[in-house]
Amino acid sequence: MSNKKNLLIRSVIYISSSLLFFLSSSVHAQQEREKATAVIVPSEIYLPTIVVQPDSPLKIETAVLGKMLEGTERTFFRARNISNKPISYFQIYVLASNGSGFTSSFPYKRTQGTLGSGEIAPPGMNEDLVQFIPLTPELTRSLRLSGKMRQIVFFIVIKVEFEDGTVFDATRLLNSLEEHLKLFGDKYDEPHVLQSEPRPN
Repeated sequence: MSNKKNLLIRSVIYISSSLLFFLSSSVHAQQEREKATAVIVPSEIYLPTIVVQPDSPLKIETAVLGKMLEGTERTFFRARNISNKPISYFQIYVLASNGSGFTSSFPYKRTQGTLGSGEIAPPGMNEDLVQFIPLTPELTRSLRLSGKMRQIVFFIVIKVEFEDGTVFDATRLLNSLEEHLKLFGDKYDEPHVLQSEPRPN
């Protein structure tokens, strides 16, 4: 009777382990399938430009413009805390040379804490759900990523709030750049890269 009981217990454990493995594999496979596919737009078409801000405690290290295979455009960047204090909040403004733009604000989720000194901010706007593939001649044609330069896209650190309450604010820089771009507004095409959103306060 004891042997039968032990055999039954081992069978239940085996079935449970197999079920957990199957569920885990299924979830992983589903996540892989749910990843959106994109290519990096050539800089000679849309030029991503990181604005140099020597006094900013947050440094934008990389910035690219991606085009999803279904046709929409999205921006991606990586930012690092180069100060010696934890950052609790920051705003990065992405401004296109045609005057359109939007704000990306950290924390992106309520569960995210402060950004420590030297740390890189976690990805926002679901970058971790995007898979980049090489840009082939076929994709260049189908996504219309050839021809002359259409836009310059500026990445600017607008506001940084530290855990101790102190603030870095570069709104004047953004205002100045926007005024400058208005002088050349008629030289650019109508907005088709970035959708305008409310300016940060």
